Amino acid sequence: MEHISRSINKLRDIFFEEGEKKISNQKSEFLIESEYKRVLYAIIAYMSKNILYENNGGSFRKGLLLKGPNGSGKTTIFSIFNALGRQHKSFYFPIISCSEVVTKFNSAEFKEDVIKYYSFGNYCFDDLGKEPIASNFGKEDIFIRILENRYREFCEKGTKTFITTNLTLEQIGIRYGVHIMDRFYEMFNIHDLNVESFR
Repeated sequence: MEHISRSINKLRDIFFEEGEKKISNQKSEFLIESEYKRVLYAIIAYMSKNILYENNGGSFRKGLLLKGPNGSGKTTIFSIFNALGRQHKSFYFPIISCSEVVTKFNSAEFKEDVIKYYSFGNYCFDDLGKEPIASNFGKEDIFIRILENRYREFCEKGTKTFITTNLTLEQIGIRYGVHIMDRFYEMFNIHDLNVESFR
């Protein structure tokens, strides 16, 4: 247990050091609110696979959903872990904005290949809910299919999904369907970053 504690403390120190660098031109104090730090420590415990995360009701089997207003640091948190994960492959996952996925779909000759590509493997989808409706002989909200496919992959293979969003779960249900909202409870550890903007 002692080596696990050292691991989480080391990751916490590295995370905050990188966080200071990343937003030094935005705000001089990085994530100082106690409630925000509580959520951050939980995420760091998840990334370091510290047993405290599961002892507090989390699950290493699930991915992470970070929700909160613009400027609350959702993307920054994942981008720091993404950079650190290039050195520590155990929690590396590529990040792509949901809008970029739609842009790729719209411009692709074989559109189904884009759906298929983002339906498999560990991924972080940034700003779910901000993406436009795709064009596919009409209009289609392609993330409905991507999320349905990823749910099946989660159930069958344990594939993890990471998401940032400004939407509430109720708004997710309205846009993507109640069945998607229900599956989010199975797929994700859900953390709310409802704090003052850092911008």
